[in-house]
Amino acid sequence: MLPLAAAIALVLSVSLVLGTAILTLSGIEHRGPLAAPVGFAALLVLAGLCIHLPGRAATCAVIVAVVVLASLVYIAHAAGRSPFPLWTVAVAAAAVLVALIPFAAAGHVGLLGVGTNDDMSEHLLAAWALQGHAPINSGSLIGSGYPIGPHAIAAAISKPASRSSAHSLA
Repeated sequence: MLPLAAAIALVLSVSLVLGTAILTLSGIEHRGPLAAPVGFAALLVLAGLCIHLPGRAATCAVIVAVVVLASLVYIAHAAGRSPFPLWTVAVAAAAVLVALIPFAAAGHVGLLGVGTNDDMSEHLLAAWALQGHAPINSGSLIGSGYPIGPHAIAAAISKPASRSSAHSLA
């Protein structure tokens, strides 16, 4: 369960950094509760675009890391005070714990509800293709215009961490 908590914390942290940079750049002073959702939206767009570059998931992970580092440098340079209030860290930690509840209740980390709805197979195929293991048009999701931002984030997380697509999508 620790790798899942780390993946959730990673997505939350990246979202907070990207959102803080975007809102600071926009001139918004009170950015506390807006930073993470704005950053997550930016992460979805960024991952959804860069996953189509050569190298797919590995390239996407590098691009996201570079953008996050650039955002941190910008935030440190632009902020006169601490850009991340302590309460945002506490809320993020609480969100990680709440996100772990279904997996603790199921007693394992993985896909939940697979026996009820096999829709997950298409999502796994899309993430697998985005990692570079299959042609990009292998499944019906990507070719149909389905939004693949979450799949791209899962692919970008699972590739460098040597994790399965199933665990990253969970």
